[in-house]
Amino acid sequence: MDTTGADNAMYALRDIPGKGKGLVATRDIPKGTRILSEQPLIAVPFGKSAKWRGNFIAQQLKALKKKQRDTFLSMPNKLPFIDSETRYVGIFETNSLPADDELRKKKAIFPEACRINHDCDDNAMKMWNENIKRHTVHAMRDIHAGEEITLSYEPYYSNRQTRQKSLRKNFGFTCSCRACSLPDEQSEERDRKLDQIRSLIQRYNEPPCSCTSCPDFTLLSYLDGRVRIYRDLDRDDWHTASAYAEAVSLTIARSDLARGRVFAQKAAAIWTTILGSDSTRAIKYADLARDPSTHEKYGTSSVWRTAVSEVPQGLGPDDFDNWLWRREKPKVVVPKILLPPTQPFFSAFSDLPRNTDVCSDGSSKKRRHWCFLGEILEPVFILPFDLEVVDIHNKKTKVHFYTEGAGTEIDASQHQPGHTVAIIDATRYDFKFGPPGIRHKDPQMIKIFPLRLTTFLSMSSEVHRLSMPQDNDMRTCHGCGNDAVAASMKRCTGCWSLWYCNKDCQKVGWTLKFHKFNCKALSDPDLRGLFLTEWEKVQDSVSFPLKVSNGPC
Repeated sequence: MDTTGADNAMYALRDIPGKGKGLVATRDIPKGTRILSEQPLIAVPFGKSAKWRGNFIAQQLKALKKKQRDTFLSMPNKLPFIDSETRYVGIFETNSLPADDELRKKKAIFPEACRINHDCDDNAMKMWNENIKRHTVHAMRDIHAGEEITLSYEPYYSNRQTRQKSLRKNFGFTCSCRACSLPDEQSEERDRKLDQIRSLIQRYNEPPCSCTSCPDFTLLSYLDGRVRIYRDLDRDDWHTASAYAEAVSLTIARSDLARGRVFAQKAAAIWTTILGSDSTRAIKYADLARDPSTHEKYGTSSVWRTAVSEVPQGLGPDDFDNWLWRREKPKVVVPKILLPPTQPFFSAFSDLPRNTDVCSDGSSKKRRHWCFLGEILEPVFILPFDLEVVDIHNKKTKVHFYTEGAGTEIDASQHQPGHTVAIIDATRYDFKFGPPGIRHKDPQMIKIFPLRLTTFLSMSSEVHRLSMPQDNDMRTCHGCGNDAVAASMKRCTGCWSLWYCNKDCQKVGWTLKFHKFNCKALSDPDLRGLFLTEWEKVQDSVSFPLKVSNGPC
């Protein structure tokens, strides 16, 4: 929705507490509205000396009407000056905005736009429109009457500490906007996502790792990750459109016209909203959406070849996104398997207590200890770490690392797809920016086992059934399945978990019942501890490594 001119009473210049003057909406401004469209009052090219710029500005000031000169001279100046020309340069440098698409050729004073104040969670987007030779400002979201119209002077993905430092150094103020005033936990959550965006941008621009078997899929997953985070943060802005634009180039270069068209449509929609339908970028991506084969990189490779007509129809939003981003189909990791009723220790995400329901000693109102289990679905390529896992109820969730090392304390060989994550006393956490998940903070409460979740659970069931003593100290032989007095049996000295009548039974268990594999896994005392500890009797705090003995715990 494009409307121009200051006389439409969309905004007014008003005093803003702690900020001086600023623009305030005088009526509700819908998302996508063109709030401002201004020609330069004074323009100066880059690369000139301060003396030259002072003289050049003075010449332009003389040509202005008195009201225009007064407008310029009333603007703030953060730089010292010794005469009128150095004062002009100070005012110009304090308030000027880019006046070309390249951002490095020319800056200018725009009397209205230059009055727009900073907010780290801005609601408007500024940009020079080369097609109409004007500086435009658009509403990035609905702006309510009485709300200040704001821009961000800092890159959106800068965390609070970085933003505050830069704003104090470059603009001389300490920001107290909504984003900078969030409660500590919410601020940490937001900063964490911004750090992840930077990590993904860096990864995308790096040469692909030689260990990556499918670099094209990896690059697309980086863009997918960025868009998901922007969605969590409820941002449809320049950075979101840029991610879609990069996806356009990536897919069309590999001859995937179907996805290239969809990505171009998404990019064009955002560019139109935040820059206007007459902007260079909106026009470019609208043209590519009509005919993606006109992209300069089309046909560089044919590895993903599709026709524009191959966009699937009738899919729900999640399924369509899975197709668009070439995500692997969701896996059903755990078949319908029941945990032994005597071992309710292992939990799905839906079984976890909320973090607000946990007592000061770490226990919940229902039990002292529990353990979340999830199989890792995707490789980790983002810092801080997020592990997407599927739990024992076949439901996907994410483990978000809030540890001091942000997840780097876990060796890369461990956090691999198909490995099982165990987190003692994990809790459900309701995040402000994104769906509920696990907020993992203590590195001693997590361990990753190189086992599929189904293998982990079946092994747990088997060990619990065969290792725990029965009445009269009877045991069940893993080889033949018969019960005998423990004193007459031999225990596997590799894992200290299973019992055998004799060497023949042990051979049967080793070869026909796959104990050769299980024995190696069960040599890990933490795995045995999870299986064999009588958790309902444990009252003390626990963490990894678990304190276990060679035998039932």
